[in-house]
Amino acid sequence: LDLEKKTASLDFDFPEIKIQAEYDVNGKILLLPVYGKGPATINLEHVSGTVTFHFEEYEKKGKKFLKVAASELTLNPKLVRFNFENLFDGDKALGDNINKVLNENWEEVFKDIQTNYEEAFNQIAA
Repeated sequence: LDLEKKTASLDFDFPEIKIQAEYDVNGKILLLPVYGKGPATINLEHVSGTVTFHFEEYEKKGKKFLKVAASELTLNPKLVRFNFENLFDGDKALGDNINKVLNENWEEVFKDIQTNYEEAFNQIAA
């Protein structure tokens, strides 16, 4: 906590962050054409990171208070596992292969989507 700079930083470690969502994709992942829609599970394992809050001061009834004006969050998982169901309109062989490629190349895939995840978690934290 730095009251002069009006910031507070928290370091965190989570054993797992599990994301369950509905997806709809028609594009390319790692230059491979991919399409489908359905349930997805994404597990971020051994996640460390930092969230920094930036405060602004305001006054109410003669007293000074701080409120969060902005925040920044970073996520650093040691492993990410993807499972997209119903890829290629339910073609199990193709879907399993794409999930395998995603999981074998998780670091590169995560780098492409990391900013989106950090922004979403940042909105929750703020």
